[in-house]
Amino acid sequence: MSSQKSKVAPNSKQTSEKQYYFPVFIWTLFSILLFFLYFDKSLPDPSQLPRQIAIGLATAGLGVLYYIKIRGQTFELHVAAIALFGWWITMAFLIPGALVEVDARVEFIRHGLTVSYLVVATSLFRKKIFSEDHLASLYLSSVLIISSVAIFQILVLLKKEDFMMKIYGVQSVIGHKNLVSGALLITLPWMYYLIRFADLGTKIFAIAGFWLSLVIIGLLRTRAAWIGLLLALVILIPAAAQWLKSKKQMELNYKRLIPLTLVVLTLAGSIYVSRHQIIDPTNLNHRLKFWSNSIEMFKENPFGVGAGNWQFWFPKYGVEGMNTSVMDGETVLPQPHNDFLWVLTESGCIGFIFYLGFWILVYYHTIRIIRGSHENRSTIKARVSLLGFTAYLGFSFFDFPMERPELQMLLMTGAALVLAESRSGFVKLPGWLILIFSGIALLSSYTAFQKLKSEKISVKVLQANARQDARQIIPLAQSAISNYFIVDRVSNNMYYYMGLGYMAQQNWPKMKEMYEKSLDLTPYHFISMNQMGNYYKATGDLLLAREWYLRALKIAPRYTAALLNKAEVEHKLGLHNDALNTLNLVYEPKWEMPQYQPKIHKIIKYSLRAIHASGSYPKGLIPFFQNTPPHILENDQLLIQHYIAFLAQRRARERSKSNP
Repeated sequence: MSSQKSKVAPNSKQTSEKQYYFPVFIWTLFSILLFFLYFDKSLPDPSQLPRQIAIGLATAGLGVLYYIKIRGQTFELHVAAIALFGWWITMAFLIPGALVEVDARVEFIRHGLTVSYLVVATSLFRKKIFSEDHLASLYLSSVLIISSVAIFQILVLLKKEDFMMKIYGVQSVIGHKNLVSGALLITLPWMYYLIRFADLGTKIFAIAGFWLSLVIIGLLRTRAAWIGLLLALVILIPAAAQWLKSKKQMELNYKRLIPLTLVVLTLAGSIYVSRHQIIDPTNLNHRLKFWSNSIEMFKENPFGVGAGNWQFWFPKYGVEGMNTSVMDGETVLPQPHNDFLWVLTESGCIGFIFYLGFWILVYYHTIRIIRGSHENRSTIKARVSLLGFTAYLGFSFFDFPMERPELQMLLMTGAALVLAESRSGFVKLPGWLILIFSGIALLSSYTAFQKLKSEKISVKVLQANARQDARQIIPLAQSAISNYFIVDRVSNNMYYYMGLGYMAQQNWPKMKEMYEKSLDLTPYHFISMNQMGNYYKATGDLLLAREWYLRALKIAPRYTAALLNKAEVEHKLGLHNDALNTLNLVYEPKWEMPQYQPKIHKIIKYSLRAIHASGSYPKGLIPFFQNTPPHILENDQLLIQHYIAFLAQRRARERSKSNP
């Protein structure tokens, strides 16, 4: 996308224009198809699997194209790609010992797409089949699509009073607001490169992409993206120092000062608009819990738990202290919100060394290009690549961009360009070996397609469960199970849903069988533990039911369903004070929810009357009974209201003591 002027012959000029516009057209078309057509709204995650299929097919096709172009020649594989391949192949050895082998195998193949794309793209850049025009076209079209959709969504939200509270609705075409910022971080430095070196038309689009990216990164309140951007700016310090040494450059004229001021004001203004809750430590506290559990997981499994299996081990180390939806099993954590810990726990210490080695080699060769190049354009190209890598890695320390195939494609395109231009580190291999990586990419597409079919069925399982249609739940869940799928997006396996179906039919032996299978597959699935308690409660073994509820509560101490079930069983066992104490652990807002209120009120009134009838009052309830007239004890509604008011007063006193 050069704007350098030179005299060329008419035919040469036409050829040059053709070489320029062809990649622009191809990559713009590919980006439009990728971000808009490969989107299935019937899926829990509408874009991840469809885009994995698309990128896998594209990678396989490009690998075949490369083989056709170099037939009879050698194929060069960079040592950085070998390191990334080492990380990938490490996970293959962990599949047989993983808790959920299906997910370990499927996720292993998914990561293979990242490796294959890097190898194929590096080879294409190396043989000049790809050029920086291809990368620039992919990045520019991606930035414009992602940022335009995000800006449109922001403008729609601006009409609402609670704009910043609904900012999570800005997902653009990526699927998560944080990952929108992550995608823009990778491509933002290249917008500067295009502004410097592209032709006028491209330059205008690049300026638009640059400013839109800054506004969106600021407004979306993704603090991980701000950290990544800050780290990238730190990388610029040596270059800035060198620039300031030059007397010629000491003259800060308006051409440099005005754009620099606008950049600072744009980012600062966007951050100021979204300043509310910036210093809210809640998310950071949750992440610290994720990371603490991950470290414990690594200590127990230093060689890794297997790809995709972090989510199944995580509950073992407790979910107390997280938001209520996690503790109630309503939402799930498929990754630790830190890609480095994700790699460490799933691929183990050996895989982590390979992964870290990949990035060390990428940085090493990028810095060598910067130091060894006398051409200003080549230096800036390597420097903007370095900025993108640094911003991405800083962001990935607090988020999960490794989850998204489109972000990995953008990232590995930049890495491939740098590695292709390095002067050393290549191993020559037979040309046909590139077809192996095409095969891996094709296998990734096939696996994603098979998983996609099962996920569509799992959506119907959830719909049948919402309707409490037991006749549909069981066959649907059974048909969803395959060699590519057994656990859904919220970490519930299909045996769990089949158990719900049999419970609705009161087929107690089959219900027990399903939850035994569920816990055999995912032994720390505390929701299944609660259902095992329900089985024993239904069959009359209240002591064993209580034991299963306690197992669930050991993992999730504030799990509402298990607390209410445990309280109910304790009431039936005559442990009335224990039942009330268990109820007190239920979050106060849950007491007002219609689905919980009848059970809570029933336990309160019967337990209080049973305690009063015994004449032996627990210490904590003595003040309550001393201040409760007989007519209140006889009236259900008054008794419940009086007890709830008593609890509120006691909690207020406890809070005042802890916060004098």
